[in-house]
Amino acid sequence: MKSLGASLSAENARARILRMTGRLVEARAAYRAAAQAHMDEPAVVHSLAGAAEILRDMNRYEEALAEYTELTETYPLEGTIWCGRASVLMDLGRFDEAISTFRISETHGSALIPKNGTATAYKRRGEFTKALKLFNEVAKEFPNDPVALCGRAEIYRDQGNFEAALDDYRRARDRSPFNPTPIIGVVETLKELRRFYDFCAQRRARYRIRTFGCRSEGFSNDRRAPFS
Repeated sequence: MKSLGASLSAENARARILRMTGRLVEARAAYRAAAQAHMDEPAVVHSLAGAAEILRDMNRYEEALAEYTELTETYPLEGTIWCGRASVLMDLGRFDEAISTFRISETHGSALIPKNGTATAYKRRGEFTKALKLFNEVAKEFPNDPVALCGRAEIYRDQGNFEAALDDYRRARDRSPFNPTPIIGVVETLKELRRFYDFCAQRRARYRIRTFGCRSEGFSNDRRAPFS
């Protein structure tokens, strides 16, 4: 069983690399092949979720929702599956359903991703007070979580509180130095503050990140849901 588990892990890793390099069709095929070859292993749920998540990357949201819905019936106690379904609902603008689904996820695992997801849903619906409350809770409980820091920073920017946004983006950047999301946030906020010397210096840092092709999972430059 150990060799089978290692093989599944390796196949999932290959699929993730294909996804990160933009080869989405191949990545989805790799996840599905891994799932078919190891359907009797508990960890196969990660292959199935990966295949569904790539449909989100392709903007095929209705198909992704159908796959995630089927997976919640097969794996009702798997929190990551409920988070995936909630994230697709948020992509579709069905925020009430997304929030209730994130709450289900919170009962089946860590509260980190569901709370960030719920906060993001509130933010996208324009309920900034509720979103800030949740992001604050996450930042207090998980002070090194860059998703909550970036989510809170986006709200501060929308409210015109650029100094607070800059502080959160910088904290997120320091905790996740190779992730482009907080770096882009710092650059854009410095521009809004008209601090052009710092802006130019940070743009050079951002260019270095892009040049070396560094990318972290779990983030998206399009302010989508935090699940990935």
